[in-house]
Amino acid sequence: MIAFRIVKTAFMNIFVDFPQTLRIFGLPIILAAAYFATLFYVAQSSPMLIRQGYFLALTIVVLGCLALWATVNFHRHILLDEKFGWLPRPHWMEMLRYLMLMIPMVILLAIIGFLLTMATSGFVMRLVMHGDGIAGPILIGAIYSVLLGTIGLRFYAALPAEAIGESYAFSFRNGHNVLLDIFLVTVLLTLLQVAWSFVELWMIHGNLSPMGNQTSPSPFAVGAVFVYQLVVAVLSAVFGISLLTTIYGHYSGRRPVR
Repeated sequence: MIAFRIVKTAFMNIFVDFPQTLRIFGLPIILAAAYFATLFYVAQSSPMLIRQGYFLALTIVVLGCLALWATVNFHRHILLDEKFGWLPRPHWMEMLRYLMLMIPMVILLAIIGFLLTMATSGFVMRLVMHGDGIAGPILIGAIYSVLLGTIGLRFYAALPAEAIGESYAFSFRNGHNVLLDIFLVTVLLTLLQVAWSFVELWMIHGNLSPMGNQTSPSPFAVGAVFVYQLVVAVLSAVFGISLLTTIYGHYSGRRPVR
């Protein structure tokens, strides 16, 4: 099944040359952690200062630059076999083109998501109010994920072209089944996400919960949950970047899936 092969290859691309993956993502992650540590210190010492709007703008700029730096370099590593040291070279022009093309895509996807939410809000509210348990909301979330994920992946899948100096208009050589295959990939990932959501709920509310039966969570439990969520967010971002690289590499004919 092509969807399974795409997901498997995206996972393998992270670990097939893991030292390079560490070099590409290591420094940006360290700098992001240092930025948040500084932000936390400022928030503790000057709470009023951190509430001003320019800190949010600064955070978006800093994280955006670090994310683009790692993303473009990972695309180039997989698609062009480019090698990087512990101080990866930033490809400024490719990063800028990537950003300028991604911004309207994000806006368009946000508009589609908003319209979809407005169109189905009544049904979702009835399901939440009269439904039994959490299965209904999870199902609705899964449907949203499939629809928006398919549209988003189809848009974003050609972004790696900008990272390697090709035009976004560069057509997929094997592109006649791209949309269907991306839909199947999104369905597969959504099923895995839903399954993992139930596992997380079991861990939180079951005997393995770090909070146990306490009326209020301990500082250790709060810290453990925060670290867990941070690690999951980072791994999900890395996998998402690898997935875009894999889809583009396969359908452009540069790197077929295994």
